[in-house]
Amino acid sequence: MIYDERTIMKLKKIFLKIITVLFLSINIVYATEPPETWYFYKVSKNTALDYESDSERERLIDKYSETKLILIDGDLTVDKICTMPHETTTDIETPLSYWKSPELTDKYKKIFIEEKIPLENQIEVTRNNYENENYPCFKEEFTDLIKTGNFMVFMTNPGYLLIFSENLEKDLSQSNDKSFSKELTQLPIIDTPLNDYDLYELDKEDSLKEIPVHYKKYLDIPSYEGEDILAAKLPSISSNINPYIISYVMDSGERDSYLYLFSDNDNVLDKLLIFSYITTTRGGPGGYGLPVGYRYFNIDKNYSIERRQRFEDETIEIQHYQVNQNGKFKEIPVTSECYNQFPPKDKNKHSSKSLLLSNFQANNYLRSYLEDKNDFYDMTMTLNIEENIFCLNYQQSFPITLNKINAKKFFNNENLYQQQVENFKKVGIDISNELEYITFQNIENTRLTNFLLNGNQAIYMDNKLFFVGENYFAFFWQPKDEELFYE
Repeated sequence: MIYDERTIMKLKKIFLKIITVLFLSINIVYATEPPETWYFYKVSKNTALDYESDSERERLIDKYSETKLILIDGDLTVDKICTMPHETTTDIETPLSYWKSPELTDKYKKIFIEEKIPLENQIEVTRNNYENENYPCFKEEFTDLIKTGNFMVFMTNPGYLLIFSENLEKDLSQSNDKSFSKELTQLPIIDTPLNDYDLYELDKEDSLKEIPVHYKKYLDIPSYEGEDILAAKLPSISSNINPYIISYVMDSGERDSYLYLFSDNDNVLDKLLIFSYITTTRGGPGGYGLPVGYRYFNIDKNYSIERRQRFEDETIEIQHYQVNQNGKFKEIPVTSECYNQFPPKDKNKHSSKSLLLSNFQANNYLRSYLEDKNDFYDMTMTLNIEENIFCLNYQQSFPITLNKINAKKFFNNENLYQQQVENFKKVGIDISNELEYITFQNIENTRLTNFLLNGNQAIYMDNKLFFVGENYFAFFWQPKDEELFYE
């Protein structure tokens, strides 16, 4: 039979299709196991080689935080970076046979324990031929790879552990992840009211508990933000709204702190940034100015929230929030009785509901000498003697009157009188005969009354405002004009 050229071409195409189908069928029959995948977990806090560098650790985190390890057909792919042979370069060893010396083995064991990674008696070691410039992963800083339990751990030249977890993606894909719920149940409970100074003291006392950084994805934290996660539970708002303080701590020691709201099955309902650090005014990082960012917050027992943000021009924005019945933060308008004029707002930068203070208004508060900083920490005070006005937290205004009186009559208590005469002597003021005092009007429903004599009075001497009692002695002064921007 003789075929024309067109028929021959059709037969060739049919033959090629048959060959392709047969080839795919054979591949399916002899297909490999599904690829095994490990996900970036963390970089160890410490190094086993007496080499400490915050910048080096941060660099490793930045570089590998989105990396996966994929093992398929005997090759290990370091996602988007390089591929190294696995089967032909992997040996079973003991920790001692791998690290050679008991001293170095103990150092690495300590790091594994600190990171809560099991170091088994038999470990798989995959060699990275990093001394051969033709080797695929030659340019990478990791040396060898250890498989122990469900973890793949790269050794690195500076001695940090670069840790990957096999179970991480499965855990984080479940919105009601049981392991995360277990973490929440183990957190300490702290009470409200709570402000940024309280949180600082809790951190100093190690009162917050660390939770694994691999929950970043669950908590919607950018992979580059935070090297450690510290958390604590606050009293529940309702049966299905549970608040938590969660801080992401940088290697520098700075942190971003959020107020999280979780549902009764531990889903994230909402979060609000309440504390952060960006830079400083007048000098940038490490400068001699004031911190820029969210540097003040207060949460009261009813979960009314105030946060303040300072900008580089030293203006301050004050915002108020409440939690609605759906577990969302709702911003509410802030007003002030203390000022008649306010700076214009950039609608792309500031909230329409916030209170924006000029740099003069923001910095024109009473400076203080305090034996116990926490007593007055949540009270920013401004005093205008000429206009007989006292303000709290830039928002509440109280009329005042200034009078003189015999000191013994004012204290009406001989022991208290003698005690305060001595206290005032220490700051170069004689009140043994007469003193000046301020009476505050309508101040009854504020926390300041805890520090006022007779419920509404404080001493005003030498242009300083004194709050005195049997167990406290604090004074504040008005900064000079040239001091307003140079605290």
